[in-house]
Amino acid sequence: MIQRLFLMLCLITNTVYGGDIIHVKSGKTLTLNPEQSVLELDTLILEDNSMLVVPAGTVSLQLSASEVQIGRGVKIQAQGMPGKDGAPGTGYSTPAQDCESGKDGGTGASGEPGQRGVDLSLRFNFIKLGSLVIDTSGGAGGNGGDGGNGQNAGEFDYCTAPEGGDGGAGGNGADGGDGGQVRLFYTTASDLDQASIRKSITIISKGGEAGAAGKAGLAGAGSEGKYITKRTLGGNRKWEAGGDAGKPGVPGTSGNDGVNASVVLEQALDSGRAPKFGSASIQQATTNSGDEDRLLQRVERQEEQLQRLQQRIQQLEITVQKLTKP
Repeated sequence: MIQRLFLMLCLITNTVYGGDIIHVKSGKTLTLNPEQSVLELDTLILEDNSMLVVPAGTVSLQLSASEVQIGRGVKIQAQGMPGKDGAPGTGYSTPAQDCESGKDGGTGASGEPGQRGVDLSLRFNFIKLGSLVIDTSGGAGGNGGDGGNGQNAGEFDYCTAPEGGDGGAGGNGADGGDGGQVRLFYTTASDLDQASIRKSITIISKGGEAGAAGKAGLAGAGSEGKYITKRTLGGNRKWEAGGDAGKPGVPGTSGNDGVNASVVLEQALDSGRAPKFGSASIQQATTNSGDEDRLLQRVERQEEQLQRLQQRIQQLEITVQKLTKP
C-alpha cells in the first residue's frame, strides 16, 4: 500500500526529490533548497526539456551523482539575479505658481548591482546524455534612474520674473554580476564517447551586462518676457525681460560588465563511477575540514525530508480510505 501511495505521490508532483535521488519529469522544473550547498546523489534524472534551478543568491553548490541520465533540451540554471533599476527623480509637468520660480528636478537613484552567478562543482557519471545547458551567468546591473525635469517658471506681472528649475542628475548604472565558475568532471559507464559528450554540453558563465546610465533631467523654462502696463496715470507700457531657464541636469555614468568566469570540463580518471568530492582523480584542491559536520547536517536534512514525505503519505492514505468506503 505504501509503495503504491509513493508512486501516486511521484505522479502528482512530477518530481522525485529524495535524499539520494532527483528525478525531474519532462517539461517540469525543480528548484533546489537554497540552504543546500552539497548534494551527493545516487541518481540524477532530468528528462526532456526539464530544468534544475539553483536559487539565485546561492554562493556555491557541489553536486555529484553516481548515475546521471540527461534528456534533450535540459537546463541547469544557476544565474545571478539582475539588479533593480534606480527610481527616477521627481519631475514636474505643470508650471509653478505665478511669481514663483520652478523647483529643481530630483536626482535619479543609482541601480543595484547584479548578483554573481552560482559557482558549480559537478561530478557526474553519465549513463545517458542528450543535450545539456549549464548557465551560471551573472545578473545584469540595474539601470540608473532618470533625472527629474525641472519645473517651468510661473507667470509674472508686477513681480520679479521667476526662473525655471534645474533638471535633476541621472542615476548611475550598476555593475553586472560576475559569472559563476563551473567545474564539471565526468565519467561514463556507457558507450558515450568523449567527443559526443563535449558536443552535448554547453556551459555559459558570462558576466552580467552593465546597467545603463540614467538620463539627465530637462531644464525648466524661465518666464517669458512681456510688456507690463505700469501703474501710473498714463498707463505706460514697459518691456520686462523674462526669467532665465534652469540648467539641464547631468547624465549618470554606466556600470561595468561583469567578469566572465572560468570553465573546466574534463573527464575524470576514474571510470564507471562518479568521482567524489576531494577525489585524487580531480585536480582541484579541496579541504577535508568539517566533513563530519557536513555529514551530520546532511543526515539531519534527509531525516526532515523523510518525515515530510511520511506525513504526505499518511494524508494520502486517509484520502484513499475515505474514497474507498462504501
